[in-house]
Amino acid sequence: MSAKPSPTSGDKVTADDPRLFNMNELATALGVNRGYIRLMKFGGFKMPGGKASVGMAHRFLSENPDLPKSQLSKKKQQARESAEA
Repeated sequence: MSAKPSPTSGDKVTADDPRLFNMNELATALGVNRGYIRLMKFGGFKMPGGKASVGMAHRFLSENPDLPKSQLSKKKQQARESAEA
């Protein structure tokens, strides 16, 4: 049995896909950038061994719907304030 390949931008990965992905692969599978995954981790998303499934990410996002958006907004606000100073 051969291992399934990592997702590419054209792949369709569903929430019940059993594969475990690293940050870059998970970002590709979710259609977001790596910074979004880092913000999820900062907000409490666990990636045991540096890997997580798409289902784990969907579950976390459904339990914490405002977390990544609020963190992104805070980061953008801090960037604007430091640029103005």
